[in-house]
Amino acid sequence: RAKKDRRRLRYGGMATAMTAVVVAVVVLVNVLAGALYDRFPLSLDLTRDKLFTLTDESVAFAESIDKHVEITVFADEDVFDNPSMGDDNVNTIFKQIAETLRQYNTRTGGLVTTRYLDLNEDPTLAAQYDYELAAGDILVRCTDNNREQLISYTDLFTYEQTPNYTTYTYDLSLIH
Repeated sequence: RAKKDRRRLRYGGMATAMTAVVVAVVVLVNVLAGALYDRFPLSLDLTRDKLFTLTDESVAFAESIDKHVEITVFADEDVFDNPSMGDDNVNTIFKQIAETLRQYNTRTGGLVTTRYLDLNEDPTLAAQYDYELAAGDILVRCTDNNREQLISYTDLFTYEQTPNYTTYTYDLSLIH
């Protein structure tokens, strides 16, 4: 009986050690994958119309940027990444804005940076700017020459409503 107990202990210890090694390998792979993604972001646009991919014109524009551009979005980042506006078309537009800003950062090698400031969380932030700000506004500022432009998110799309449906047309070129 003592021999069986030693055998069970040995196999149980071996199983525990193997489990610990597998967990450690999974954690290591996850950390490495996260670090690689931070350095080389990978994004696949599987939508039929490539809704979340920059056009060739936008790619050329992004690659021509040679000055530091700071984009400030006056909203919680989650409002753009995971919108719940009640209309799927508007939700898609918000996601496109967020993805476009990320791709500009990537395409410019970091010359374009984006930050999100939630005016609902801290209304005193608006006092720091010379504009009447509303939630969802986007301030594009070239830090090298102090030029700036304020864009309302509603300027990025138009819609036409009929009794049967609503048609949305969007144009994110205002961001550049």
